[in-house]
Amino acid sequence: MRSQLFYMEDMSHQSHAIESGDDIATTGTKGNDGKSPYQRQRRLCRIFSGVMAAFFAYQMFVAHVLAGMVPDIEVDKETGRKRIRRRPERLQKMGLDGKMRQRTPLDGIIEGHLHLIDITVPTHDAITSTRYNVQGTFCVIEWAKQQKDPASVPLFSDLIESSALCSTTTHTADLYDVAYNARQWDLHMRNNTLNHDIWKREQNRHIPQPEAAPIERSIPPTAFVFHESRCGSTLVSNLLAAFSPETTKVYSEAAAPLKALQACSHDGEKCPSQTIHRTLVRDVFYMMGRTQRGDIFHPDHNVFYKLQPAAVHYIPLLETSLSQPVPWMYLYRDNVHVMQSHFQGSVIDPTSEETNFLGVKKAPKCLDGYRSTAEQPPVLTQLVARQGRTVQSLSAEEYCAAYLASLSESAMQHYHTAQKQSQWHQKTPHFFVSYRQLPDVIWDHVLPSLGMSLKAKDIHRMEKVAALYTQGRTSGKKQMVFTGDNAHKEANVPAKIDQAAHVFMDATFAKLEALANATLKAPKMANDEEDEGA
Repeated sequence: MRSQLFYMEDMSHQSHAIESGDDIATTGTKGNDGKSPYQRQRRLCRIFSGVMAAFFAYQMFVAHVLAGMVPDIEVDKETGRKRIRRRPERLQKMGLDGKMRQRTPLDGIIEGHLHLIDITVPTHDAITSTRYNVQGTFCVIEWAKQQKDPASVPLFSDLIESSALCSTTTHTADLYDVAYNARQWDLHMRNNTLNHDIWKREQNRHIPQPEAAPIERSIPPTAFVFHESRCGSTLVSNLLAAFSPETTKVYSEAAAPLKALQACSHDGEKCPSQTIHRTLVRDVFYMMGRTQRGDIFHPDHNVFYKLQPAAVHYIPLLETSLSQPVPWMYLYRDNVHVMQSHFQGSVIDPTSEETNFLGVKKAPKCLDGYRSTAEQPPVLTQLVARQGRTVQSLSAEEYCAAYLASLSESAMQHYHTAQKQSQWHQKTPHFFVSYRQLPDVIWDHVLPSLGMSLKAKDIHRMEKVAALYTQGRTSGKKQMVFTGDNAHKEANVPAKIDQAAHVFMDATFAKLEALANATLKAPKMANDEEDEGA
């Protein structure tokens, strides 16, 4: 009907043009001048279609071209939470009231996106009869740097410094409350995982399946590394990080564990509540061992802790705080060598021109407690008393020798105590490892005894790490090759160091050698055949 009207209108226009003498060819018809409703409608449709096509092309360009220039996953600088780009709803969280709210740094800590890097223990009222008052410091740690090159980040402090996001995601929180909330969150996720696995088993009950097992979100310590200092402990931590980089984390002398262990006195008598003290230690390792489902955890995952030398005095506290006995090893070195390593380039003698490997002078770490008014370890006091001396009467060299010997004596005492306890403790591997036995003893004895299945490519990876200077803190072509200096140390022994080592360390060293032979019985490797892809 509408087309008929247009036709009649056009015919009347032509008739009027003929009557008036106008040339139809020059004036044209009304239907072709672009002013009719039909033409205007078609023109608007074409414009709208063009705009929509341009908008769609722009969206495709942004989504598939520009988006390819940025990572699909980024880390939020406030909460440390990993998020998928183009999914802003991931930044929100449903509360207990069912309402959505923005995530906070506390959510990032509780959910395991931020890692515990340090704690602050107040000088007064750190531990009370009901709770501990300790602040925890958290940030995002880039563990990929340790996985790629352990020698470039030999200490945990190096890993923190090299983690670019740590400085922008650092947050503090009350550790007591955070640990409680984290456990509640992990229990919630654990139950959800278990219920989901049970539901899947029910849906596929006609197919044989293994038993449903919940996925834990905090990995307990695999083993501890105690050491005399300057005896190859950093090499051991690098080897442990290298044998299976994708499934292993190593905390090398992190500050939090030792601070937690030292929150009370050495004997614990001055602690208002030893139970609360053990809770603090347990919470520190729980928060440091946390992970996320589908991120880095699977049944073969390991977390090793190389602690500071002074931590060896607290082995009983560690064993009572954790839910089960944990394997540990103690590293030691020839008396003169370790003493020389401490004193070379030290500021004890300002006129000396000697420097350490890095070409600098620094005070020996073994003298941190020298002339200190703080409480000395009981083992150190007893060791000095057996020589008819007091700690205050010792020279710098004598104090260093006595301190190093006290570390070894503590390790041996705790080892013999464990052997007298239950079979559970007796079956837990403990090793005494000499510097001379490194690095082969790690893949020949220690790791197989811990149940690790090693292949030829794993050993080859550790051999490459062992050839580098463990504290070079370089990567790529700048890596420093390790060169031994035992001959230099033996040829330039000062009389004071030689005498101090003889008086305070010789007897202890002989007992260490005997325990090393007893604890390092070669087990058969679980899988020592060469992998096809090695």
